[in-house]
Amino acid sequence: MSRLYFAAGPSLASPTSLKAREPGARPLELGPGTLAVLPHSYFTYDVASGQWGGRIARIVSVPGRAVHGRVFTVPDLSRAELDAIERSWLGDGATLVKRQVTAGGARLEVESWMASASPPAASGPVSVAFARALVEAARLGELPEPYLVTLAAEVQILEVLQPPPAPE
Repeated sequence: MSRLYFAAGPSLASPTSLKAREPGARPLELGPGTLAVLPHSYFTYDVASGQWGGRIARIVSVPGRAVHGRVFTVPDLSRAELDAIERSWLGDGATLVKRQVTAGGARLEVESWMASASPPAASGPVSVAFARALVEAARLGELPEPYLVTLAAEVQILEVLQPPPAPE
């Protein structure tokens, strides 16, 4: 049996694969992923992450916005590898959630991993490295150009408004 999986974060390595964060990691080839949109949703940076040196994003409800990604059919044999890939990016506290996306004109129920926020929301700097990883994933996953431009502009805003981290 297989499941539909929505990838919209830094694990997106190409239109056909996902990849772990570790350098030299072997991609998980899943075949062509279908472009998809998660409507009325967007990223909020409220999850503290030591491995990223700041807050990372999770997807929350935002009327009028949308998160773009790809839907993949994941065979059960690949589930453990997929879970490990997503945890490499989001940390061990990540959770698997069900979502409704639009892909190829159809509404689909899919699963996706999400960074878990612990109340209250984390404070401190946003991880510019994570924001850059979202842009790179959108580029590698061949997501729509206007979406890529928006993500890249958000990185530029972060770089201007947020002071660089203090040297250790």
